[in-house]
Amino acid sequence: MLLFDPPNSWKLSKQHLTWLFPCLLVGAAALVWYFVHWAFFSSEQPGGSSLPGLACGVTAGLLMLYLFSYALRKVPVFNFWFGRLPTNYWLRQHVWLGLLTVPLVVVHAARITHWGNLTIALMCVYAAVIASGVWGVILQQSVPTRLLEDVPDETIRSQIPQLTEQLRQEAELLVLATCGPPPAGTGPAEIPLSLKQHIGVVRDARTGKGTGLLALMPAEPIPDSEPLRRYFIDTVDPYLRPTTGSRSKLFLRARIEKDFRDLKGRLPAEALPVIEALRDVCERRRQFEEQERLHGWLHAWVGFHLVLSAALVVLLGSHVITAILYW
Repeated sequence: MLLFDPPNSWKLSKQHLTWLFPCLLVGAAALVWYFVHWAFFSSEQPGGSSLPGLACGVTAGLLMLYLFSYALRKVPVFNFWFGRLPTNYWLRQHVWLGLLTVPLVVVHAARITHWGNLTIALMCVYAAVIASGVWGVILQQSVPTRLLEDVPDETIRSQIPQLTEQLRQEAELLVLATCGPPPAGTGPAEIPLSLKQHIGVVRDARTGKGTGLLALMPAEPIPDSEPLRRYFIDTVDPYLRPTTGSRSKLFLRARIEKDFRDLKGRLPAEALPVIEALRDVCERRRQFEEQERLHGWLHAWVGFHLVLSAALVVLLGSHVITAILYW
């Protein structure tokens, strides 16, 4: 959900402006009402039980419950309501109605000297919910831009492990075809000895399901290309496996460029297309890792914000019951 139109500018989109102005108007009216009531109708600072304090408190509480109900949108009863309009509509509403609760809560809780332990806990959790919500909006503005700039090969997140393994298998086959079988005594466990062991990869490539690496396979092994095999076994192959990822030195783009620049100086010119292809594979793996990291931020934030919101609803219910019992 982007706030600005176009992205990276400070011009709010029209869809957000339609929520911004009414929320500003209602929030300003609540503050004006409070100070007018204090100036002309009360001899002391109005508290939460005053007319403006009570009205703003009830309104803020109802808004909080309504906004929390969005977390239950997949429940059939709520899905009937939330499924009627696009998700972006409800997210815009969630942002601006959430911010509208701030002036309402300020009016209701302005008399700080009357705060008890429950009120202090409620206000702390409420402040954390608002802060985490603002942080979430910031993430939603920055992450898409980061993905666009740093992850041009972005793909469906759930398909990253499968796609990475496919890249690894094709890269392995490409290195085997370029370097030929390993010298005797190096051990068949390090890299498959026969192209027949890659029959599935070859079949996928022929049917258009591959990643395109096999188009660079040389017709016969290139002499003096053993350094490529050693580098693939020691560095590239582990990096393309899911258990390595960001722990590899190749996660740094500068290291990728340096290593492959050095490799070009040690191999025949005929192997340069293969080296470039492997460099691109490592760069794609790095981008997938970055994509997973950025998506991880978003998912972690959602969970954190939801837990805080649930705690807020529980404390809000306790606050209402206490207020009714001891008013």
